[in-house]
Amino acid sequence: NNSLNGALNRNFSLLGDPSLKLSFPELEIKVTSLKNKEGDNLTSVKSGQEILLESEINDPLTGSSQIGFNGSFQIEIRGEEISKETLGDENNPFQYTEEDIVLFRGTGVVIDGKINSKFILPKGITQEEFSGNLRIIGKDEKNGIEAFGLDILSVEGSIENDADVSGPEISLLLNGINPEGIKFPSKSLFAQINLEDISGINISGLIPNQEIQVQINGETPINLNYDFVASDNGYQKGKIEILLTGLVEGVNQLTIQAWDNLGNQSILTVNILVEGSEKLRIIDSKTFPNPTDAISNFVIEHNRPGENFQITLSVYQTTGQTIFTESFRLIRASARIDDLSWIFFQNQTKYPAKGTYIYKLTLQSETDNSMAVASGQIVIK
Repeated sequence: NNSLNGALNRNFSLLGDPSLKLSFPELEIKVTSLKNKEGDNLTSVKSGQEILLESEINDPLTGSSQIGFNGSFQIEIRGEEISKETLGDENNPFQYTEEDIVLFRGTGVVIDGKINSKFILPKGITQEEFSGNLRIIGKDEKNGIEAFGLDILSVEGSIENDADVSGPEISLLLNGINPEGIKFPSKSLFAQINLEDISGINISGLIPNQEIQVQINGETPINLNYDFVASDNGYQKGKIEILLTGLVEGVNQLTIQAWDNLGNQSILTVNILVEGSEKLRIIDSKTFPNPTDAISNFVIEHNRPGENFQITLSVYQTTGQTIFTESFRLIRASARIDDLSWIFFQNQTKYPAKGTYIYKLTLQSETDNSMAVASGQIVIK
């Protein structure tokens, strides 16, 4: 909104039902202990210190442990609230506080209602003593049950650790494969950046320029601190999954930098060859389930994400007769289109007979009217 008055001004009214309750997990997660690597119980932690966190999932009404809860969890530790100020472009600026600093973020598995996780807080915490917020979210995917826990983490001082003098190990996958020697037909690629270090990965941004960054062809670096998640109930390794955009036809230089929690840096530089991206292509397509008896779902991967498309799905008998067709418009389509389905009773009264059918997917760009086509077989059982 660039105008306070006049034609560009926009006003909004938000409507809601006050009788509706917020969706909140029914179970709670309680932190049962914090221990150092020697197994001693702690009431506070220090930056640079390995911490073992133990917690359990309980029913808040009865207090009973949920030993049948098995699934996954995500833990996040945020630093003390910092003071910020509004822009003051619509009224006088005022100050507010926000939890803007993430000290650790990790995932793992919940076994029999128990959570065991390790973490290290990074260097650069200037306060001698402060209280951070520790949040844990658990989910039993099989039963669709969730649990949530919030606790205060007391941080006091730091410890020196000179054993680790090497930066993180960095590896890269593009569209699920090692990019070395590969020609990619798209200017946008799915990237998985794997990071590993014995002291953990620093995502706090507390020390200027010590951030996880990716830079494409010397352009402005992109901060990836908020995208990194540690894995395996620990802190020593994790990954970032993002969509890389801004590549050009030809050779591209990708530079990734990362820092560990002790201030050691690593840089990885990779050359990426993009060839054939100017022509619209359907890189991959599939239908599932196949064979099927009620519905066919379709997935398309193409090489020009971010454009507007017209997509048409047609299904034919082996004799060439069309039995189903549907078209719709995609706005700023992602590289992977996976919300397309043919429901057999949709728009027709006659259920298709058992047998083999041919499907055709047509993708047409609104930018230059270029088209790409993919086809395959559907077996109805």
